[in-house]
Amino acid sequence: MGDYFDLIRVDHFIGFANFYAVRSGAATARWGAWRIGPARHFFERVKKTLPDLGIIAEDLGAVNDRVRKLLKFVGYPGMKVLGFAFSGGDDNVHLPWHVSGNSVYYTGTHDNNTALGWWEAAPGHEHGRAWHVLGMRDGDHISDKMTEAVFLSRARRAIVPMQDVLRLPASARMNTPGTLGGNWLWRMQDGALNQEVADRLLALNRKASRTAR
Repeated sequence: MGDYFDLIRVDHFIGFANFYAVRSGAATARWGAWRIGPARHFFERVKKTLPDLGIIAEDLGAVNDRVRKLLKFVGYPGMKVLGFAFSGGDDNVHLPWHVSGNSVYYTGTHDNNTALGWWEAAPGHEHGRAWHVLGMRDGDHISDKMTEAVFLSRARRAIVPMQDVLRLPASARMNTPGTLGGNWLWRMQDGALNQEVADRLLALNRKASRTAR
């Protein structure tokens, strides 16, 4: 994979620090238990064997001190998702001002609604929070404002799903976790990436001093 891609995302990074184990054949996960993962030993081997491998740690979920210490040890950038920032208080780790340079900042991931889809279904207090955090004004498009916030953040890398680049609604959502059928069906239409979209992305890259390719 390292020969084909610049970066590889390690999903469920938390599981390398600790994971929830359920006995094989159990009817439910109610009686499982937390176990210690391979942690440093595994990544020491990775770093020794593949020293130039670029890795992103998907550290979303139940992050505890063990996970934080492992992430600090490996030095990989963790993930933050702006779509998670508008609930809770000012200590929400996904808010732009909490995002560190050694991070990858997303408007949303393949498991989230699109920015516009989230906006159209979000409760009023999250709307108000987004207006405040993003500095929105009448006429602003939520997809554009979230994309701009991600690009202007301190995160070394910013990733925006194509659905948000194209300002698409919930019907373009890629995946809804825990559901069967109807997922992974969205396809970008021919001509969707037109000159207007290209010019908008170029302008934002320049404004944020990010490399435009």
